[in-house]
Amino acid sequence: MKLTEKQLRQIIREEIGRSFSTNADGPIPYWKTVADDVLVTVMPIEAGSKYACEIEVPSNPELSSPMRYFPTEEEANHFARQYTEKIKNFLFNEQA
Repeated sequence: MKLTEKQLRQIIREEIGRSFSTNADGPIPYWKTVADDVLVTVMPIEAGSKYACEIEVPSNPELSSPMRYFPTEEEANHFARQYTEKIKNFLFNEQA
């Protein structure tokens, strides 16, 4: 079977987009792509009825966030994303 150039490019794009470095099928959390120095912990508490989120920045401890509690996992993840974005912007502006 002969492939056209368009079909070959499509196959190559698909293969390049695959991630062989993780076993998980799901998306990579946003905060793992922001900076290597940001450690985010989101965990269920009280049998999953509440969630806790803590953000640590070892290189700049004053940017770390204390443990915060949220009613849903989505809210905890949203806070983590917003806070890590704030940290990224602060660190970027500090370097500039």
